[in-house]
Order: sequence, then structure tokens, then C-alpha cells
Amino acid sequence: MSKSCCPVKTVGVAGSCRYRRVLWIALAVNAAMFFIELGASFSAELASLLADAVDFAGDAANYGLTLGAITLGTLWQSRAAPLKGTCMAGNGGFVLAMAAWVGSWPPRPS
Repeated sequence: MSKSCCPVKTVGVAGSCRYRRVLWIALAVNAAMFFIELGASFSAELASLLADAVDFAGDAANYGLTLGAITLGTLWQSRAAPLKGTCMAGNGGFVLAMAAWVGSWPPRPS
């Protein structure tokens, strides 16, 4: 038998080691970009960067949920789907609220 990178036996593409590895890489990149853009948004005082940082955080959270659901099996994969949708809707709501809040500020002199 060959060595396996996966401690849990899984079936199909969604449970393959390669798929998990790609999800881990995507999670790490999105988390790193969240922190980079969060710092940049505060230093530059740009709401657009903050909104993009929140999007990166939401993507990282969804990748984490997907990794957890794959490990737990198909029942949890189906249960995770509404949670992932709620997370995405929450990100959109935050971006809309942030845009409304920043839009209510008085204009800066040029």
C-alpha cells in the first residue's frame, strides 16, 4: 500500500487529498490577504479596501467550513451549505452598510 496524505478515508473528488491541499492553500492566501488589506484600509482610510478585506475573510471562512464539512462527511456537507450562504449574505450586508456609512460623511475639501 502507498502512503496517503489523508488520515480519513474519503470518496470522490471533494474528499481527495489534492482537493484538500488546494483548499488549504486558498484558505491561507485569503487569510493573508485579509490581514494585508485590513491594515492597508485603516492606514489609507479607504472603505473599498475594507470591503475587499471583509470579502477575503468571508472566502477564508467558507474554505474553512468546506474543509471541516469534507472531513465530517456528506451529512455535514449538506448542513454546511446554508451556513456558507448566510456567511456570504452577511459579507454583502456588511459591505452595503459600510458604503452607506461612508456615503453619509461630509465631502472632504479637494
